[in-house]
Amino acid sequence: MKNKLNPNEIIFCLNSDDNVSEKNIDLLDVQEFKTPYDKIKRILKIKKSEYNIYLIDSFLKEKVNTLISIIEKEYESLEAPNDICYASINDKEKPFPIFVSNGRGIQLKEDIKVLKEKYKTTILEFTSDSYTKEKDDILNNLKESRDNHLNELITLATNEGFEMKATNDGFVFIPLKDGKEMSENDYDNLDEEVKEKLIDKAEKLKEESSEILLALKDVEVTSLKKLKNILSEYIEEKLKDFKDDILLEYIVDDDVYNYLDTFYKKIEEELIEIYNVDIEEEEKELDKIIEKYSIEVIVDNSEYNHPRVIFEDDPNIGKLLGTVEYENQNGNYTTDLSLISAGSLLEANGGCIILRLKDLIANNSYQYLKKALLSKKLNFDSNRNYLEVLSINGLKLEPININVKVILIGDYESYNILYNNDEDFKNLFPVKVQIPIEVKLNDKVKEIKNLIKNIREKNCDLEITEEGINSIFKHFVRIASSRENINIDYKEIEKIILLSEQIAYSEGKEIIDKDIINKVIYEDDMIEEEYINMYKEDKVFVNLKGKRVGDINGLAVLDTGTHTFGKAMRITCNVFKGDGTVHDLHKEAKLSGKIHEKSISILKSILLSKWKKTENLPINLYLSFEQSYGLIEGDSASVAEMICMLSAITERGIRQNIAVTGSLNQFGEVQPIGGVNEKIEGFFKICKELNLMKGSGVLIPRTNINELVLNDEVEEEILKGNFSIYYMDKLDEAIEILILDENESVADFNRYLVEKIEEYKK
Repeated sequence: MKNKLNPNEIIFCLNSDDNVSEKNIDLLDVQEFKTPYDKIKRILKIKKSEYNIYLIDSFLKEKVNTLISIIEKEYESLEAPNDICYASINDKEKPFPIFVSNGRGIQLKEDIKVLKEKYKTTILEFTSDSYTKEKDDILNNLKESRDNHLNELITLATNEGFEMKATNDGFVFIPLKDGKEMSENDYDNLDEEVKEKLIDKAEKLKEESSEILLALKDVEVTSLKKLKNILSEYIEEKLKDFKDDILLEYIVDDDVYNYLDTFYKKIEEELIEIYNVDIEEEEKELDKIIEKYSIEVIVDNSEYNHPRVIFEDDPNIGKLLGTVEYENQNGNYTTDLSLISAGSLLEANGGCIILRLKDLIANNSYQYLKKALLSKKLNFDSNRNYLEVLSINGLKLEPININVKVILIGDYESYNILYNNDEDFKNLFPVKVQIPIEVKLNDKVKEIKNLIKNIREKNCDLEITEEGINSIFKHFVRIASSRENINIDYKEIEKIILLSEQIAYSEGKEIIDKDIINKVIYEDDMIEEEYINMYKEDKVFVNLKGKRVGDINGLAVLDTGTHTFGKAMRITCNVFKGDGTVHDLHKEAKLSGKIHEKSISILKSILLSKWKKTENLPINLYLSFEQSYGLIEGDSASVAEMICMLSAITERGIRQNIAVTGSLNQFGEVQPIGGVNEKIEGFFKICKELNLMKGSGVLIPRTNINELVLNDEVEEEILKGNFSIYYMDKLDEAIEILILDENESVADFNRYLVEKIEEYKK
């Protein structure tokens, strides 16, 4: 029969020269995968922080690990990341960030701890010990001056008949009687004149005591000022070398140097300001001041020699931005620097963080990430929680400057939606990198087979035969829908290998062969088996013998989401006298999609072109997809429908043992369709189960020949000559193959078609 493909054109074969070798191949050894990763490396070198990357790729942990390794290798030549600390000076509720050279954060914290202890010790030593004769003289003079002034007050009071007593509010004068304190009764019994004299004396004593106390205060202020100057000199003398040594340690860290310089000035000012001769009172104040000067390491990068590359697999707000925890103290929630935890965005500062868009959306973190990237600051207030609202002892954390590259992994559709509708996203992720799912084979057969072998070595203990690897290779060429391409789905390859390994174990085999691989690849789904049974039990009608008028076997693909398979679809047509209408019975039942409705219009156009351009057709045609109860969509049944219509009009039978698939345009050219392998295999199974395979076959568009990658069983029957594949470029070829006998021509058929249509005009 015309346009029959020979087996060499159908059977998928691999050259023995392309057998696997000992060479280990990774994804990056394939140029199509290497190119996008090279682009990522170039983009990461752009210093402007807003040049982040949107990576279009299927998510796989192995791919993420590969990406991390690539970036880490690029970062090896870069400086180690800084440690990040939060510190407070004077106000412990308003900490600010400090960037410290790599691995120096913990040392700085320890240095500050020692510094605080030394300040405290120094102050206490100064208060309790003799430092200089000058200090002792001042203290002695102060004591003597206090004693003299107090004695003077006591003498004045005694001379006037009063006793002086000290209270919290100053001094009071109590009148005496016979050398003892006058009671209230004694006072009440005094004459008014005597009372007035006592009051006058008391007022005079208060005036005189005020003058004496002012003089004493002047002495104390002057003495305390001198003592504070001496204390300042003492601190400088005791701590200068130690302070200078610490400053020298951080001479290259501008943040730390400035922090220490301010630390020294502020803490010394406060410690000198609170200096008091009373050591107990002073020590309480001393602890309060020292407590205000604290520092905590938020990010310790001491273990990292280059900027970090972090994949955050659970980017909730806390893990991404960080948290501030709270402690319940007597019903009041409080916090401090030690309860701050950095998130992965801060840990990756100076480096790169990898995130999945899906995970960001699921955790409601996308907007928080955008805010941080736009402001180039990480603000812990962005993550304020319920406790912070309740607490009156929260921290007012100063935001931390960040400079981090973000690689966001997602799909193409999400990228288009965000890029076209979110201006911020467009600015933050101006670069799109796409990892291919298919590559051109060219001369890469051996290379890709070695890649499959490498995946096996990483996941499976059993060896796979050469034929087994060829079957895996063949399967992924089939998925790519072209013999010139191959789909490289790492996870799917891994799944096939792991499932095959378990079958081998269950069968007691020590090697995975082709048959085991094919059991996994071509495993029938239950729904497919149910369809086959319905054909066997005549619950779904199908004709595979002889010829029938207005009755043709079309082909369709069913996709369950996890499994796809082909099935025969009986299409029928009736013709009656009418006004040229083509009735799509599915459209009239609202079971026809837009593309299918368009294809029906094209069929009418083709039919008119075979008739007369100046007259309407005198017939009506009624097309139906029998036993189809769902929506009919697509145009891949156009050839079948057209042949069915021509058969109904001419009353010429259609060969039932040949199923057909193909799309038509208005010029009668046959266009390619999808799922050609599934359709052929689906019809093959029906013929096999009904024991009518001999002489059966499928007619396909010539443009789909390059997609033929059929399972081994179909290929074997084709080699035996039991099953055939035919091709077509034009509708006329379909007419020849499906309707005409050997000595008939399409021209004769077309004349006969016109004659039959003319009959309906009578």
